[in-house]
Amino acid sequence: MYSEKPLKSNIEDYKSFFQKNGYVVIPGVFSKEAISHAREIFDKAFQSGLWQNSPYDSEEIINDIYRHFPELAGLVFNPGYFHAIRLVAGNDVVWLPECAVHRNRYVPWHKDTTVQELNGVSSHYDNECVMVQVATYFQDNSASSGGGVTVLPGSHLQKDQFMGMYRMTILSRLWRKSQKTLGLSVFHRLERCKQYIDVQSREGDLVIFDLRIDHRSTFPKTKVMADKYAVFNTFGNPTKALRDYLEYMKARKEPYYQFLKQSKIPGAIETIAGNQQITIWQ
Repeated sequence: MYSEKPLKSNIEDYKSFFQKNGYVVIPGVFSKEAISHAREIFDKAFQSGLWQNSPYDSEEIINDIYRHFPELAGLVFNPGYFHAIRLVAGNDVVWLPECAVHRNRYVPWHKDTTVQELNGVSSHYDNECVMVQVATYFQDNSASSGGGVTVLPGSHLQKDQFMGMYRMTILSRLWRKSQKTLGLSVFHRLERCKQYIDVQSREGDLVIFDLRIDHRSTFPKTKVMADKYAVFNTFGNPTKALRDYLEYMKARKEPYYQFLKQSKIPGAIETIAGNQQITIWQ
């Protein structure tokens, strides 16, 4: 169900591009047959209302998909998938597996490390750490059709400009409100800078981006004819920064994150990690 063809580029090309820009697209990781089969599974899951059976799920996210549909593990995590990760993260890889599929979920600008930094943790500024989000999209994504990720290249090397968005003092709230009214908020500034990239990917590609990069969902500019699906997993090297990220992710109160804290890793995922000689942290 998948293609094991070698990736068509020099390893150092991918790695250097990622290190400079904070994201990279690895083409041809999945076959069209695998993508089509996965979409059939997702369509059935959402159309049947499977998400209503769990307090952790919603119309946008269904968790524990590899227990519901064990065949998905083999479709998503093929040998080419892990080869792509090692191109940018090296051989000493740790996996923080998520077990969810996202449907038509669009989020505004953010860094994935803001919450932990608000709690006084700054280990992610260690230049030696590798922390990446690996996105599997089950359709073509473009600037007009949306569904993918929009990034500000190089921002993974810059300080977090979203910190003020989460401070809850009265003065902070008044400041945010005035900035929004005047069109001077962080979001407004990012949209005006024109340096952001709507990362365009084809079905079968893998999109890898640094957890510290400024990014948002790519919102569609035209009518979307079919649901947009994505599965995200976090990988990195075994550093304090990655451990801190995991612990703060588990400490978050939203139902989705509570699921990560309370769930167990499916046996199929443990088997795949063992075969790939990758360590799982939970």
